[in-house]
Amino acid sequence: MDDEYVWSILLTILMSSGYKMKIPTDTDWYDPIFEIREKFLGLKEKNCKQQKEALKESIKKENLFEHVDGYLEFISPVVKENVMSRFIKNYLKSDEVLAEYIKTTAEDSLKEYCRLWGYKREEGEKCIFIPESLTNMFIERLSHDAITHVMVEKRADSDGVERYETYRNKVSELLNIPREILNWDKDAKDRYVKYNKKELCSVFRARGMLVGCAGAGKTTLLRRLQGKKYNDFKDVQSTVGLEVHDDLFLVLENEQKLIGK
Repeated sequence: MDDEYVWSILLTILMSSGYKMKIPTDTDWYDPIFEIREKFLGLKEKNCKQQKEALKESIKKENLFEHVDGYLEFISPVVKENVMSRFIKNYLKSDEVLAEYIKTTAEDSLKEYCRLWGYKREEGEKCIFIPESLTNMFIERLSHDAITHVMVEKRADSDGVERYETYRNKVSELLNIPREILNWDKDAKDRYVKYNKKELCSVFRARGMLVGCAGAGKTTLLRRLQGKKYNDFKDVQSTVGLEVHDDLFLVLENEQKLIGK
């Protein structure tokens, strides 16, 4: 990774969505690499044609990344870990550079490596700790991915204090996300983020209640609305007392259908 062109490509892959970067087909493709080179390596290009030719040669020869369906990807997770470790050690030396990283990189590396200041990391875990002064920027940059970030999980910080409720409130306030969504389980939150990114529909909140005589099939109806398979409720037991559920549904207005997700 000593070659500056190879290092530029590796950093660009690290900061790209899905950890993959489109292989050059026209001159516009080089803009992300030149942006990374200037922001983090301090290299302002003087002869773009010469730099592009050098980058092309690096792409052809280097064995730290591979070509997959028109994209460059890390050859292995170990390479990605080594690139991030070197980037943290040699370049993230000030809050100003960290802020530039938060603004520049894709959400993937933010979710995988960035943690709030009091986070209790696992043994061997590589982390970029976000100071309190950059917390709001970090959450806003994550956007809806913030609701699946480890900071809102029910866990204690390094000092033993549980702050996840505070973080959930902050995410809800900054991103205008209904607070109860932060309490959903992982699968429901993943679905919410997925459909929100696809902009398939607006998100509305509503409460409903199923009432009826004992044995009428209220629980079975609920399981069907939740999209459960038959084997999941064929031996369902009668509900004792009251059950409360948070669920996400796709409403097909024109077809008058409600689909459990």
